[in-house]
Amino acid sequence: MIEVFDERVRGSIERDRRVEDERDRVLIAAVKLAETPTNDEAEIGAARKHLVDAIDYLEQAVLRFGIPNGRKRQPQ
Repeated sequence: MIEVFDERVRGSIERDRRVEDERDRVLIAAVKLAETPTNDEAEIGAARKHLVDAIDYLEQAVLRFGIPNGRKRQPQ
């Protein structure tokens, strides 16, 4: 998810601490989910919800604070 974000969004907006903080939050939440013991359904559910929330907050931060930088995205 972060790789796609970096390729498609991050290079098209000016750097903003608030967006970068939310991006970091997604990375942390993804690591926590990956490190959650697979035998604990409650912890897995909580970690998954935390990751989904972090992704949602990142999207909101980009929409609120992302200022286009005028660079054109390279076609894929």
